[in-house]
Amino acid sequence: LTGTGRIFSLEGINGILPHLYPFLLVDKVVENKQGKRAVGIKAVTAKEAHFTGHFPDRPIMHGVLQPSCVQG
Repeated sequence: LTGTGRIFSLEGINGILPHLYPFLLVDKVVENKQGKRAVGIKAVTAKEAHFTGHFPDRPIMHGVLQPSCVQG
């Protein structure tokens, strides 16, 4: 991601990152300080692939994904 303070939409992210659903875990970038920090947002719903099937009838986010969601 290049540019200082540039905001990236999902379309812009798709042009930069090679990841596809369900492994593209960012919907937009709201802050970018090149080489220092980027802040992304991922909208999560109960229908995400990692929720369905992990525990039948009990949607839960995999523990390995949780730290990625709360890093600050």
